[in-house]
Amino acid sequence: YCVDLVRHDEYIITGKSEIDPYNPPYCDVCLVKLGDQIVDTDDPLALAYNGNRHLLLKPNSDELHLVYTRTGHIVYQYSSDGWADWYSPGVIGSGKFPALALSSDNLPSVAWIDDDGGLWYRRQVAPGQWGQIYHLYDPWGAFPPLINSPPSIAITPTSVGDSVHIICTLHSTGNGPINWVGVYSFQIDQPMLGSFSYIEGGVGPNAGAVRYNPSIVRCEIDNSLHAVWQRADTICYATRQLGQAWQNWGWQFSDDGLRSAHPFIESYGDMVYVVWQHKETAITPEEVYKAKRQLAQNYFRSEHFSLTPNTKSLYPVNAAGMFTVYSDRLSPFPDPGLEVFYKVHPADESYNISQTTIPNSFYAQSSARLLSPTLTYLYTAWQDGDGPVYEIRFRKIRHIPIEIPPYFSSPNGFETPSPYLVQRDTFIADWQIPVDVGYETITYQFPLVPGYRYQLKVIAYQQSSGEWREWVKIDNKWRHQIKYNVFKAETLEYWIPPAFYKDSLIELTFERKKGDFATAGPIYIYRYEYEEGEGGGPMAQENQRVSADVVTIFPNPFREKVNIKYQPPKGNRMRLRIYDIAGRLVKRFDNLTDSWFNSVVWAGRDEDGRAVPAGIYFLVVENVDTDEFTCRKIIKVE
Repeated sequence: YCVDLVRHDEYIITGKSEIDPYNPPYCDVCLVKLGDQIVDTDDPLALAYNGNRHLLLKPNSDELHLVYTRTGHIVYQYSSDGWADWYSPGVIGSGKFPALALSSDNLPSVAWIDDDGGLWYRRQVAPGQWGQIYHLYDPWGAFPPLINSPPSIAITPTSVGDSVHIICTLHSTGNGPINWVGVYSFQIDQPMLGSFSYIEGGVGPNAGAVRYNPSIVRCEIDNSLHAVWQRADTICYATRQLGQAWQNWGWQFSDDGLRSAHPFIESYGDMVYVVWQHKETAITPEEVYKAKRQLAQNYFRSEHFSLTPNTKSLYPVNAAGMFTVYSDRLSPFPDPGLEVFYKVHPADESYNISQTTIPNSFYAQSSARLLSPTLTYLYTAWQDGDGPVYEIRFRKIRHIPIEIPPYFSSPNGFETPSPYLVQRDTFIADWQIPVDVGYETITYQFPLVPGYRYQLKVIAYQQSSGEWREWVKIDNKWRHQIKYNVFKAETLEYWIPPAFYKDSLIELTFERKKGDFATAGPIYIYRYEYEEGEGGGPMAQENQRVSADVVTIFPNPFREKVNIKYQPPKGNRMRLRIYDIAGRLVKRFDNLTDSWFNSVVWAGRDEDGRAVPAGIYFLVVENVDTDEFTCRKIIKVE
C-alpha cells in the first residue's frame, strides 16, 4: 500500500474502506517512512515492557535515543536524524529491563536491574561520553526485598541541578512478606547519596498485594511527578508536587482499572494520560483503556480505546498526548500474529505500523513531534519474532492530523476557576458556552517554555443582545479586537511571538470595549516544535505549512471532472499529487507556477488515462520552493 511521494524515503498510506461519498468518514492521511531492521537480539524481553521507556526523542530535533538488552547486556543506540543514521550499538552495562530518561541538557540517563533484584544507573556526562556505572541498590542480608519488575525513570530540573527519580516495586516472601512501591531519588551528579521515598505497601500482615510494572513521568508545567503501577491486578496512581512528599491516590480508574495490567503514564502540557490493558471479564481478551486528567482536576476520565473485543490489545504506550500505540492481532482466528498499531481517537481505524503479519510484533516504544497544526511525526521501535533471533525494528510515520491536543486548556465559566485565572469578577455556567466574566477586564497567565512555537485560540461568547466588542491583549504589547453577536461564538487564533515569552510567562487580558461586560470562553494554547534549520526569531511563528485556503476544489464531490485552483506565492512553483484510499499515486501535476489562471482540471483519470472508481481521493499540494504542503480530500461519485 505504498507509493513514492516527493522524496524516495517517504511513502503514503491511508485508511477507511467503507466509503459513503456523501457522508465521508473521518480519515487520516499518513506519510510513512519504512524502516529496516536496526539490530537483532537473543532476548525475548529486549524492549519489555511498556512502562519503562526505551525510546526518547530530543526536543526540537530528530535525534533519538534507544536502549534495549542483548546477550545479558544493556545496549544503547543513537540516531542523529530520527531514521536512517543509527550509530553502532554500544554496551553500557549488564542486566535487564533498562529504562531511559533525558536530563535538562538532553543527555540520556539509564536505570536497570539485575537477576539479583539490584538497581543500577549510568548517564552520559557529555554528548557521546558515558560516566561510571552506579550500583544504587544491592539487596543483601537475610531475606531482603528484591526489585521484582522493570524500573521507570524521570528527571526534574531544580535550582541546584537535575534530580533523578527511579520508581521501583519490591517484593520478598521471607521474614514478611514485603510488598511496596518506592522511588529512589538523587542529585544527578551524586547517585550514591540517594534514598527511597515510600509510596505504598508494607511488611508482614500489612504487606498487601504484590506490586508490579511501575511507570513514572515528569510534568514540565510544574515539575510535578506522576506515577502508576499494578497493585495485583488494579491500576493505582500517585503524585508528588515539587518539594513535597508523595501523595498516594490509590485506585483512580473505577472498574476500568480492575483486572488490568501494564500501565503507562505520560504528561503532555497540563494533561496527564494513562493507558493500560484491561479485561472486561476474567475470560475476555485484553483491551486498551486510556484515561486523562487535567492537573487542576482531581479525577480521571477513562474510555475504552482499542475497541477490538475479539482480539488481545497489549502493552500500550502514548506519545505527545495524541498517539496511542499497542500490539493487537489482525483477527481472532488461528494465530495471525501480533502487529503494532496506532490510533489517535477510539473511533479511528487502527493503523498497522509493523506490517509484518507473522512473526509477532510487540513491546512498542514511541515518541512524537508536533511541528504544525497539519504535521506530526510518530517514531516507533518494536520487537519482532517468535523465537531467537529476535529483531528490533523502527518506523517513522508522518501524520497529517485532523486535530491535535492543546498544550494548555483553560475551561472557563465554572465555579472552580481555571488554574491560569488571575482575576475575574464572576462566571456564567448556564450559557451554551460557559464564560468567565469581568465587568471591565479578565486576566490569565500561562507558563510557556521558550524554544517552542505557540498558537493561541480564544473564544468570546454572549447571550445578551446586540454586538459586543472586547480587546484581547498579550502582555499589554499586542491586542486584537473581537466582535461577537448574541448566540454566535467568535474565535481568535494567533501565533504568539517568541519575544513575548522569553521570561517563560505570558499574561492574557480580555478588556471590555462595548457590551455589558467582557467574557472569556475556553482558551487553548497549542505547542509546536521548530523544524531543523528554523530559528526562534520574532517571525518564526509565521513559518506555517501551506494554508488550505490557497487551494479551492469545485465541485466536491464530483462526477466527471473537478477544478483545482491554487494561489502560490509569487515566483514559487507548486506540485499537486492525487492519491487513492490505499495510498497509490493516481495523478500528478508538476511545476505549476503563478499564472493568470492558476488552475488545473482533473477528469477523474489516472496517469494512464483510465477512469478511476468512485471513492475518496487525497490531494497533496506542495510548494516546491519552500517544502510547505497541505492535504485536501476529494470525493468522486458515480
